[in-house]
Amino acid sequence: MGPPIQAQAEAAEQEDAAALGFFFKSAGTLKFNNAAETEVPGSSQTVVVADRFGLAVFSDLQGIYVAATNDLLIQASSEDPAK
Repeated sequence: MGPPIQAQAEAAEQEDAAALGFFFKSAGTLKFNNAAETEVPGSSQTVVVADRFGLAVFSDLQGIYVAATNDLLIQASSEDPAK
């Protein structure tokens, strides 16, 4: 696994960031469980993680999870989304 991705705002995003206070950039793909998408009606396909507090809390049909933001970024930057 490589180091965490440090997302930087592009010029247009920097203008929005000043007004909105944030911007989002994709860091990669993660697979949280082995359920097929059709098995989880109404599920979210995107998890937004901020590094302000260093933790992300999310849930699925199997439980509630807490992960360090850095750990998620490391996993998202890996080549294998199933990790």
